Amino acid sequence: MATTGTQLTSVAQLAGSWSGWHTYNGISFRVNVAINTDGRVTLAFANNPAVYYFLFLEDGKLRFGQDPKKPGYPAQFFEEGRRQYLTFLGSNGSVWVECQRNR
Repeated sequence: MATTGTQLTSVAQLAGSWSGWHTYNGISFRVNVAINTDGRVTLAFANNPAVYYFLFLEDGKLRFGQDPKKPGYPAQFFEEGRRQYLTFLGSNGSVWVECQRNR
């Protein structure tokens, strides 16, 4: 199956439910991700309170942060077969949250 770097034109294309993992200090935690059509993101971690972010396109690049008017951290989106993958990266470029869903 080929990986495609799908060009996003709107964060609304990512709206819906995603499931994945967050790794912290070598321990992986389950996370459920909900993205609204306006880019609001809820990350619901197992055994922890939910956190909220905004997902947006800046100069064609996917970014996320807590302030919708200020650039935050990079995010990546790609498709492979019938799966879609979304990765949120930390300030040092390491993977913070990885999630996926069926197309």
